[in-house]
Amino acid sequence: MKDIFSFLPDRIYLVLLIILFSLSVIAIYHYNYGVENSIDWLITSNTDVQKVEVDSFQIGLFNFGIPGDNHLVWETFSATSMKINLKYLYLMLIAFVIGISLVHSAVSYLKRIPFVLGNVGLLFIVTTMHLEQAMPFGSTDRIPVYVLVAVLLGVGFLFQSFFQNISVFLRFIVFLLIYSGAAVILHYSSTIEDPYIAIAPYIYNSAGFLAVLFIVIVAQEVIYFILFLSGKTAGSINMNNGKHFMVISTLYLINILLLYLRNASHIRVELSVLNELTILVVSTIIAVYTLKEKKVLFGDGFASWGYYLFVGLGIVFFGLLGSQAAMANDPAIDAIEDVISYAHLAFGTMFFLYIILNFLNPLLQNFQVHRIVYKEVNFPFVTSVLAGAVGVMAFFFGADKVPYLEYRSGYYNIHGDIQMVQGNTGLAEQYYEAGAVYGGNNQKSYYQLATISAMRGNKIDFEGYMKNTFYKNPSDYAYVRLADFYKNEGDFFNSLFTLREGLQKFPESTSLRNNIAVMYTNMNVLDSALIYLDQDIFSKEWKNMSKSNSWYVLAKSNLNFSRDTLQQLILNTSDPAVQSNYLGFANAKKIQLDLRGLEIFEDSLLTNDKLSLLNNLVVNKAIIDFDIYNEIIERVNVGENVDYFSVLDYDAVLAAYNDGDYNTALRLLDKIQGASRSDKGHFLNLSGILAYKNGAYKVASEFFLRSLQAGDPTAALNYGLALSESGNITEALAYWERIEATTNDTILAQVSYNLLNNLTMSLSEVMEVDNDDFLKFQYLKILGTKLGRDDFVQTWQTVTDDQAKAAVLNDQIFDLLNKGQTDEALWFIRFAQENQVVVSAPSVREVAYLSNNIEYLSQLSTDTDPLYSLLSRDNLDSLALQGIVKFASKNPFDIGAILYAVNGLKEKGHVQMAYDILLSTSELNAYSIPLIKSFALTALEANFPNYGETALLQLYSLVDSEEYSTFAARYDELKREVESRDVWDF
Repeated sequence: MKDIFSFLPDRIYLVLLIILFSLSVIAIYHYNYGVENSIDWLITSNTDVQKVEVDSFQIGLFNFGIPGDNHLVWETFSATSMKINLKYLYLMLIAFVIGISLVHSAVSYLKRIPFVLGNVGLLFIVTTMHLEQAMPFGSTDRIPVYVLVAVLLGVGFLFQSFFQNISVFLRFIVFLLIYSGAAVILHYSSTIEDPYIAIAPYIYNSAGFLAVLFIVIVAQEVIYFILFLSGKTAGSINMNNGKHFMVISTLYLINILLLYLRNASHIRVELSVLNELTILVVSTIIAVYTLKEKKVLFGDGFASWGYYLFVGLGIVFFGLLGSQAAMANDPAIDAIEDVISYAHLAFGTMFFLYIILNFLNPLLQNFQVHRIVYKEVNFPFVTSVLAGAVGVMAFFFGADKVPYLEYRSGYYNIHGDIQMVQGNTGLAEQYYEAGAVYGGNNQKSYYQLATISAMRGNKIDFEGYMKNTFYKNPSDYAYVRLADFYKNEGDFFNSLFTLREGLQKFPESTSLRNNIAVMYTNMNVLDSALIYLDQDIFSKEWKNMSKSNSWYVLAKSNLNFSRDTLQQLILNTSDPAVQSNYLGFANAKKIQLDLRGLEIFEDSLLTNDKLSLLNNLVVNKAIIDFDIYNEIIERVNVGENVDYFSVLDYDAVLAAYNDGDYNTALRLLDKIQGASRSDKGHFLNLSGILAYKNGAYKVASEFFLRSLQAGDPTAALNYGLALSESGNITEALAYWERIEATTNDTILAQVSYNLLNNLTMSLSEVMEVDNDDFLKFQYLKILGTKLGRDDFVQTWQTVTDDQAKAAVLNDQIFDLLNKGQTDEALWFIRFAQENQVVVSAPSVREVAYLSNNIEYLSQLSTDTDPLYSLLSRDNLDSLALQGIVKFASKNPFDIGAILYAVNGLKEKGHVQMAYDILLSTSELNAYSIPLIKSFALTALEANFPNYGETALLQLYSLVDSEEYSTFAARYDELKREVESRDVWDF
């Protein structure tokens, strides 16, 4: 580094060089990203909802299911519209001002003729800046431009004629101040909002002239560098350095030729090793070193003004290239690439010939020719430069001035971007159309025109414009965007065809492979989908997305995985989409998982992936060590999750149901069906199923009837069964007759026919039937509680199937308990035990609670029954009381648990708490005779006599007169006792 800068007068040159290479780094960065500078991938998370059963159970001969939604997440790529970031135009403007100030300072150092020619060129460039477009002082005339030209010309003349000893650096500072002053005046005098943006397209044109000059200046530097490397090993006649130089230079020129042929569309395949920008950057670095060698050509003074000229042109070039690359202005980049290939091919070839014609013998003798390369002998250096310029012009006109037209297209694209940002869509469209005309099938113009067409809903133009982006500078973004358009139009064939065409041009594109895989999945071509997804499974950036989508496909396939494998996979990843699809796979295969140790996401804000994960945890009934219901409710309370409330509410229902909390589940269902009119029938039907499962047939029949009225046909069978089970035989018969006569559902018609036969048969007719367990089962199931013990037992003994006998006996016990006939239920429990029939645990517990039977209470364990454990304590603290309320209120149909808790609380003096439990549960189980009786009595004890009277009236419609009279007498006795007690309680 010290050798390179030893010829420089001061270290300010190093600062300028740092600016130059900083701009080159920016340019390289954005150049390599290409269209990705302006277009992003939008990852769309979609949910494929599969209907599954969270739980299923059998009542009688009929199966019932609790429905749930299994969420499978699949993610697709969508291409955004082009982002327009005008800040990069400021980068170009700043670089231009610094660069042209440096060039002015260098030109002012030249002798008269070069000075005049240089100033003519520079002042022409100043006039092309069109400062009047910024409307200084509210005018569009060119007087400010002429004033700036006069100032620049006058200062340059003063430096050249009168102040020749002033350093180039001070001259640079003066010219920089002139341009900066002009910028300040422009800013404060302009009558438009952003004057600099207004003149940016014209500065773009002005910068183009200086950029071409820079490309030409460094065009032969690579050949020089090859010569330099060859000369490093000089001294041995056996080294063949001259041949090495000729071979390497020839290969380099062939690479440039291949670039030229590709840019000119003579070849379609990328055969060159180096791209244009790499060549130019290498040339720039070499030129920094060779500046001192050019003193031979231009004299010792070149060490100062030559450096400023070179760095100034380089700053303008890289500022221009970086800004246009960052804005994805591809026609401008194409034009610059064309000029680079033209210049390096023409000037490089001529410099190569210059070396051969002047120094062939020294080369072959292994002399260090690079030290004397600018001391021409036979073929003047100027001639080689002129010949190179002629070659560039030949390429230019041979290509029908394509680089100029492309650069002009870039100019119109800048105008279009400015108008788009300012909201002038119509004017922007006109500029982009001009850019499309000048720039051929450039991506920038057509992509933006497609965006404007999409904004206007013009589908035909959108399709045509997007197709035009494929021809010259295609991108996988454009293919994905057009494929999305076809998919949204329902044209899946063209969508898939477009994606596959894009994949041929971009075989490494994850976005194209992923979207093809998703389309194959939707077409149920699962093997092909997995092949495309597997190629990206090791991709660092999109690994989780590919993994998630792979499991989406696997969930639809016939493949299976072990429970342990799935558990480990879920616990080993933190990506919610992947976790959700692992769970979705398990749900599809009905594999319940143990996920203790799973870390739920901390953020309460939901995404589609996180929502699916919560949902699938509920559906799976996975074993976890956190309260899933509370996790759901926490997110329901976050307003930003409003779009997910409907799913969250139902997930909360299922979570409560899984936890046995039917009270909460039913109340949530009531909330959902009240808010969601379209799904009202579905949720009413589910409410009925929950009541039906727990033997509350009358409650269930009301839910089913409301579900039918709301338009849910699936409730038709359930309503008839609930009517039949509830003992409302007259209404049930009328319903089944109507259904049999009107239904088109063959299954429903057959059920109606069978039940009509069963409900109308006499006991003697049933007894005469042989070998028909189905008929006897249904008869006993529906009418069993209406038969006497002897008739039930006699009929039950004729059933031959042991499983059916056990089921119907358990149903008899369950129905008796729900009707408040505890003593009768206890008799049948003992009968079951005598006949070695296992009675269901809820029935045993209910009998124990209702009758306070020591024999059955002893069967309850403090480990398995928390309610028994809590009520067994001598003293109930607040925590114990909360636990009793929680467990007693969970299921409004678990009569035994409720009454056991209520009686226990009242015995310990907690009457108000007992009343609250009954109020909560009897509201949902409104036809339970034991609950109504307990509520009436407890209301009196809690000093709510009005509620007690209401419960008494409700009981009147449910029991016979004898039972009502007996209870009413008990009620009046308690009422007198309470009133008597209250008289003295003051």
